[in-house]
Amino acid sequence: MISEGFTLVTPTTNGDFISMAALAADLAAHHGDQYTPRPSVLKRDYGNWYEARIARTAFGQDIGFVSWQRFYASECAERGMEIRNLFVKADVRGAGIGRVLFLAAVRAAVEADCQRLRLGVRKDNAVGIRFYKKFGGNMFDMGMSWGYRWSRDGISELSKWI
Repeated sequence: MISEGFTLVTPTTNGDFISMAALAADLAAHHGDQYTPRPSVLKRDYGNWYEARIARTAFGQDIGFVSWQRFYASECAERGMEIRNLFVKADVRGAGIGRVLFLAAVRAAVEADCQRLRLGVRKDNAVGIRFYKKFGGNMFDMGMSWGYRWSRDGISELSKWI
């Protein structure tokens, strides 16, 4: 548990992207993958290809992050957002950090007037599945992952948590 609290930070500095790369590598390792993203590439693509928030303690320790990207569903002319990654360091899980990160992405979807919100969670991630079930949404099978979707009404319900 963290006792000193935390804030959400929009990555802007080289240090933020170095930290985000380390967190992303921790996420990959958590899933048994060997990815090590370069901070310069994360910085290059930020804003155009994805957005993110970093959870940072009052002492400057980065303990988690969420990233998302926008999409467009032409067949129904609706804006959408997909949460791509949500990660909290193992030693601070259970302190509400994931919830705050998830709701930061929901806030971004509301601010962008999205009519759809979606994410995928690996089927072997029991903790993640339990976490996302708390927020409702429609669950569907994506093969290796479970998908969760929220419509405009679902996003409106989620925004009550913000």
